[in-house]
Amino acid sequence: MTVLTLDEPEGLTVSGPTAPPRRSPWLPILSVVVVAVCTIAGAALGFGLQDRATPEYQAEASVIVQSTAAELLLRDDRRSQEELDRSISTDVQLLQDRRAELELEALAGAAVDYDVIHRDDTDLIVISARSTSAETAAEHADLIARYYVEERAATERAELEAAAAALEAPVASLVAALEVLDAQVVEVDGVEVIDRSLLAQIVAVETELAANRAALEQLRVELSISDGGARVVGPAIVPTETITPTPQRVATLYGVIGFGLGIVAVWLIVQADIGRRLRHGAEV
Repeated sequence: MTVLTLDEPEGLTVSGPTAPPRRSPWLPILSVVVVAVCTIAGAALGFGLQDRATPEYQAEASVIVQSTAAELLLRDDRRSQEELDRSISTDVQLLQDRRAELELEALAGAAVDYDVIHRDDTDLIVISARSTSAETAAEHADLIARYYVEERAATERAELEAAAAALEAPVASLVAALEVLDAQVVEVDGVEVIDRSLLAQIVAVETELAANRAALEQLRVELSISDGGARVVGPAIVPTETITPTPQRVATLYGVIGFGLGIVAVWLIVQADIGRRLRHGAEV
């Protein structure tokens, strides 16, 4: 705008447009300070919140699962990997149901916080237990692993006992049949005279009886050494670091959030400074 001044007696003085005020020299320093303060405050807040949290530890135990002796004896063919994976997945679900939780709680004498994971394309089950005590976490992981192995062994023993019981009746029946056939053997002058058809029947019964007795004996042997096809291959190790809280990770996260808020605050300060200079220019 142009201003006419009549103060001078000699004539008129003309002045040009008034320049707008310059940007505040302290604005860059203020911006850095604001961002730094917000970042540090955010990190300190995150660290403080996590420092008050109760520490929690996690321990893991590994169990390998393979086909049981009962499955190998009672099935004509070996189970495929897909069938074994399906069986292991079923075991994982049963190990996490309410009945298993109550039994584990009774064994541990306290509530047990745990997860069971089946590693894909492997025969491994990983059992992780959590507790506010590192020693308790390891104890619970081992307890659950032993519980699973014992459950598998009990299931196998029940299958072997059922199979053995199913064989005992045919064996007893064959023994009785053999006694009846032996009673039909005629003895003449101290020499046994056996009809060919009778001899064939006796041989057939004896052969079947021998096979059933051998199978029954094998079932009893396997029953005495059955382990359910599962064993602990990786006992739990007492953890030395907590899974929660994680002060450094949370402090970093809160620091990043504080940094973002600092950037927003600087943007608002810059916009306020620009508005101030525009108003000053409009007034002049």
